[in-house]
This record gives sequence, C-alpha cells and structure tokens, in this order.
Amino acid sequence: MKRLLIVISFFLFGVVHGQEFTFSGYVYDADQTGIANIPVELHTRSISSYDITQPTYSNYNYTGGSSLTGCDDCVQGPYNIGFSFNYFGNNYTQFYVSSNGWIGFSAGQTNGYTAQFLPNGGAPKNAILADWEDLLPNTGNMNYYTTGSAPNRALVFNFNNVPHYGCRSNLHTFQIVLYETTNVIDVNFQTKPQCGGNGATLGLTNIDGSKVVPVGGKNASVWSISTPQKYRFSPSVVSNDFVLNRSVNTDSQGRYQFLSTGLDINNFQFRVKVTAPTPTQQLSNDDGKRVSNIIFGLVLTNGLTFHRFDLNNDGRINVSDQYLLLGLKSGLINSWSVSRSSYFTPTEFTSILNSTTNVRSLYPGLSSITTGNLTRGGTQNFYLIISGYSGKVTF
Repeated sequence: MKRLLIVISFFLFGVVHGQEFTFSGYVYDADQTGIANIPVELHTRSISSYDITQPTYSNYNYTGGSSLTGCDDCVQGPYNIGFSFNYFGNNYTQFYVSSNGWIGFSAGQTNGYTAQFLPNGGAPKNAILADWEDLLPNTGNMNYYTTGSAPNRALVFNFNNVPHYGCRSNLHTFQIVLYETTNVIDVNFQTKPQCGGNGATLGLTNIDGSKVVPVGGKNASVWSISTPQKYRFSPSVVSNDFVLNRSVNTDSQGRYQFLSTGLDINNFQFRVKVTAPTPTQQLSNDDGKRVSNIIFGLVLTNGLTFHRFDLNNDGRINVSDQYLLLGLKSGLINSWSVSRSSYFTPTEFTSILNSTTNVRSLYPGLSSITTGNLTRGGTQNFYLIISGYSGKVTF
C-alpha cells in the first residue's frame, strides 16, 4: 500500500509544481498592434537568507564516527553537533535526523516519506532537506562525526549506500556538512539514482516554515545525480537593490516572455522594465496630411491625437505643429527637441484613447516604465506612443 501512496502523492504534487518565477506580456503601439524587437528587462532582488552555489565537488569521508540504527520513516536524535551552529538566525548545538534524507534542529517533525513542494505546511520545519524522499537505511548506512579544530570544525552526516524503499537496488550516497563560524551548509552528492516517477526535494526550511530556500529543479520533482555534485548554502544579507537579471526582445506579435528563469518566488522579488526606443522610420507625407486634416477640421481630435501631434505642447494642434513636423521631414529643422517616445500602462492608454480632449498633463507617459510586485505567471502590457507618427514605426 505504501508504494501506491508514493505514486499517487507524486502526481498530486506535480500538479502544483511551479513556484519558479515566470512572467509575460505585450508591447503595443498607438494603433494597438504588437511591436517586435522591443527589449524588456527583468530585474531581481534577493530576499533569501541563503545564497545557493555549486562549487567544485569535494567531500569528507563517507564512513567513520558514530553509526545509527537503520529504520523506516523514522526521526532519531538529538545528537551533538560539536559546536554552536547558526541556522536562520538561531543557534543550535544538537540535531535530529530523518531516515528520509534530511537533518533538522527541532523535535517532533514529520516523518513523511513523500517529498513535498516547498513551501508546504506538511514539510519538515527547521530542516536541511538533502534528498527528501522514501529512503530505507539499514544499520550502518547512516553515520556522523565532527572533524577539525575550533573555530573551523565541521559536522559531517552521511547517508552511505542507502536503498530506496521502492527500488531496493538504488543506493543513495550523500552527506550534509555544517561548518563552524561561517555557518555554511554543504550537501555533497556522490550518487542519487531515480526510482520511477518519485519526486525528491533539496532545500532549506526555517523554524516555522515561513521561509524556505528550495533548489530550482529539485523541488518535489523527478531528478537524479550520477556525477558527483556539491550544493552550497551560504548565509546572506537581503539585498537592498534590484539588479538586471536578463533581457528579452518582443516577438513579431509584440509578446515578451520570461520562462525557465530558475528563480524561486520565495527568494526573489521581481520588476519588469521597458525603455522607449528611438524610431528609425522617417516621417511620411501621411503624417503631414494628418495634421492638415486636424487643422482644417476634417478629423476630430481625441486624447491620442493630442499625444501624437501637439508637438510644441501648447494644448492645441495648429500650423505651428505642422511646421515642426514638415520642417523636420524636409530637413529645414535638424533637431526635434519636443519629440517624445512615451510608455503608458493599459489603464492610462484606455483613458487617453477614450478622451475627447488633451489629457497630456494627466497622462504624460514615461520614457521608461518599471512595474513591481510581480506575481508568478502574471502578465503586464505596455503601450508606446511616438509623437509625430500616425502609422507603424520600426525600431
């Protein structure tokens, strides 16, 4: 029956898989048509208590020290660390160990054998999850020791040739290392095979489960390790500044997408930024004719018209604006200091589009626009209005 529950639970948690940040949207021109090749930037700020890196693999001995009794779905301890270790801001001198691939610092934690997606109320709290899944260690498969001299000692806990409950010939060998003074955590994998469709979780949880540090791609997902790998969790300070993470260009439909970012929403905050480009298309006769039609009353003005053709920003569209436009097109004017390329949110653009008056003072637009408080799987559209142009503009 236990084997059946493993498979069922995997599919249940597989449905909610995806705390990795994704985001998308469109960039439209004033004609509400998507614009291609517009750079869109993703900026991130770390809010994690730990940085995750993958240094070159190295390990301590997988044998020696004190050996633990084998068991199934059990939590044993407490055992002495050998020094004071700070974890998520709290100091500990003892630890507990689960037969299912993790150690922790609080008694009474779950002995569940099905890896769950972090964050999750059913996950062990105050724990270092190295290979949380349904393991079945025999006596001698788990051991620990403290090595080195103060203030640079290390606690080494080994899972050595531990079988998987559902795949007894699959042997898992990995170790968790706690470092004195630096409070760095290493998880060293020698082998981590895969048992069917069963998921496993690698990551950290704090004392009440409110903060988690999962490793992307190894969060209640199907993964294996055949070549030795090291994962290092180093205590970090929350960043004050957003930094550029990546940039993508909009496609032929004006769409941008940030997919497969590898960034967990629990450890980062996100912003999207677009900056107005410089148009490369030359002004056309149609642009001049549009202003003439407005001057002679052949075309009604609205908020969008004012944004496009009130070039001298005096609240009117008249021969002065026409002179500026045709002067630039003919070469009589070499610079156009009043030209604007401005971004608007969908709400602002709708207000401009529906207005019958000049609303530029209410919605001036921005040369670059940044949106924050982004949610996973969310979307944000932008509208770009280029002063002086009535038709499509290329960039």
